[in-house]
Amino acid sequence: MDPVTQKVYYVFGPLTIALTGCQNSLEMEDAIKTGKESSGKLLILDELNKFDQDVLFGALKIPATLQPGEIFNSKYLPGVKLRMAQKGVAIVATMNPATVRYERKELDPALDRLFYNGKEKVDYPPMSPETETPELYEIFLGILMDGNGRIRVAKSELAPSFVETEDPATGIVKQELNPNVTSHGTLYRFALAAAEVHKSFTQKPSVAKTGADEGFLEKTPLEMETLSKWMKEYSEEIEGGDSPKTYLEKKLHDFHENIDGANDKAIYERIFSHFGFSITSPSKTPKEAYAPLTPVEMGYLTPKTPREVRKHGDEVVPRTRIYTKPNGEEIYYLPTAMKAGDNELPSGTILEHQGIQYIYLGTDPETGGNIIMPLEEGNNG
Repeated sequence: MDPVTQKVYYVFGPLTIALTGCQNSLEMEDAIKTGKESSGKLLILDELNKFDQDVLFGALKIPATLQPGEIFNSKYLPGVKLRMAQKGVAIVATMNPATVRYERKELDPALDRLFYNGKEKVDYPPMSPETETPELYEIFLGILMDGNGRIRVAKSELAPSFVETEDPATGIVKQELNPNVTSHGTLYRFALAAAEVHKSFTQKPSVAKTGADEGFLEKTPLEMETLSKWMKEYSEEIEGGDSPKTYLEKKLHDFHENIDGANDKAIYERIFSHFGFSITSPSKTPKEAYAPLTPVEMGYLTPKTPREVRKHGDEVVPRTRIYTKPNGEEIYYLPTAMKAGDNELPSGTILEHQGIQYIYLGTDPETGGNIIMPLEEGNNG
């Protein structure tokens, strides 16, 4: 009831608000009476094939035929005159493949026809070492990143592995992705494996193929919803939890145990074994020590970042590192040697002066000056 006019009114639901641009029946009545033009809203229907499809079709079939400004009624709002907004009405629906596991059905043909001209198939995020499209892996990195832009996992457990290749004719040395897929960090390997599962489910060639067996999954996809949930959960237990490999193998093991069908079980095992995961008997892998990465090193976590190219015999340029003081202050340095007379002192050398110990870190990446600090319980990353 309106506290001023004492009129009883209906508060509209999301669909009616989107169609009319009004929040309640009083607004709608006033807009029709005054001829005031209204703007509709965007309505997003997520997981379309989880809805009761008869009810949903009944709610959408009339609006699908209406023109801007046309008057209509709804059986859910008896006695209320409604008017289609003159502009701005949009309905976007999303759905995943039908699976018994997640209670998704094939879309009813009548409901499907309502979206016929606007249907777009959105595939899995690309993930291929051959074409250097690591989007699925980059999504995982983004989920694991904390509010300070850090991922508190050892670089070796995240990133792809590279090998140096040399052109004998030119002497040019390049870094290329290691063809041995088990050499990569856990997260990158997991992204590759998840992409192969999707290929198998959509009946595309994958590493699951053996001889005459195409290795196609029958009914068990590994969906983005599940993958995102796993990554989110791990991001919340990084500090004291398992290593990425142990955590993911446990998740995969539980998932694998609930797969219905020997064919799909075998294909999952085949794919993840190819990338170095044991999903039938998860292992307890020690967690590697984490060291903070510089912004440049964070950029190098993705294989899309151009790698260093040099001539054979050229000195490899050192990368910036971080020394974290006990108070949390970070010192950026290049681990270069310091000349001391005829000698060179490597980065990390401990020096003593008047009974106080110091550590030589290297040179300042901006000024080129030497960085020598009192030896503290810092973290030399």
